Amino acid sequence: MQYFRNRLNNSFDAGAPYVDDRTLTTLEAWSVVSRNRLGERWNSILTVGEGSDDSVSLTSFGESPFKTTQRQYTWQNDWTLPLGLLSVALERREEHLATSEDFAVTQRNTNSVTGVYQLGYDAFTLQLSQRFSRGIQFAASYTLSRAVDDAPEQNVTYMDGSRLLRALSDPTNRSLDTGYSYGDQRHTFVMSLVARPEFDVRNKALRYLLNHNQFGIITTANTGERFGIMSNLDLNGDGLIWPDRPVGIKRNSGKTPAQFNLDLRYSRIFKFTERFRLEVFGEFENLFNINRIVSFNNVTVTTNPLTGELIGRLPDFTSRSQSTAQESRQFQLGLKFIF
Repeated sequence: MQYFRNRLNNSFDAGAPYVDDRTLTTLEAWSVVSRNRLGERWNSILTVGEGSDDSVSLTSFGESPFKTTQRQYTWQNDWTLPLGLLSVALERREEHLATSEDFAVTQRNTNSVTGVYQLGYDAFTLQLSQRFSRGIQFAASYTLSRAVDDAPEQNVTYMDGSRLLRALSDPTNRSLDTGYSYGDQRHTFVMSLVARPEFDVRNKALRYLLNHNQFGIITTANTGERFGIMSNLDLNGDGLIWPDRPVGIKRNSGKTPAQFNLDLRYSRIFKFTERFRLEVFGEFENLFNINRIVSFNNVTVTTNPLTGELIGRLPDFTSRSQSTAQESRQFQLGLKFIF
């Protein structure tokens, strides 16, 4: 149980001379929390609380009381599931306001139900780094992960009047949507390198040419992006075509080709004094101009209207030439004056 009480006495000027105008405020709050384990995978939290703000303004014009009271009741239940955590909370909020002004006493009650599903995410991360030493700074990381859930997809939506809602493949059985998350990516590799080599040669011109150079490299390699393979028919008769998958096709079972990218930056530094320097740099994005497909625009397949099964084999989505890819090779040249 928690309890709080505070009393404030503030002075102010209401405009009348030789009058000590004041506001007396009393803040009071309490709450009781009960945590219970109702099963091996079921935890429950019951919270009851009340808070009040009781203020009285004392001026030459009289007293002006103002009081608000708020009560809150919350019952939260958490269930640990094989693929994540399901939380359901019931909440009631009661607000009461009273004042000496010519306003009626107002009261407002709010009831709400909140449900949250947290997906299962398993990952292994390996990192290797070297701080800047002898002109080289290096960092590399590798992540092996898997993400599974049954939440409606953010990219599968429909309009219900003025509301934008997310759709399930079968509204009567949410468990059928258990599968890979839209953001599931099995392998991710990132490496960065900054090199500023120094050469000590006798020839002054050659030494000036070989030094004052800086190279930066960032490379990424990862498996493709997940996407759902959709039927061209309304298989469950709910009036929506795009959320339905052919029988036997799991959620987000499609995957774009693997992605690889390398960015390069070269800088030449001209040092005038200890304070003034000029850096001329050139940057390549996607140096090898690799086509990095992140999504396909046409993911529908022909489906048997009687059995709901796929007709024939899965198509080669890449050959359909309807895809979205990241930027092609780009180059930019820049100057930076340091002072």
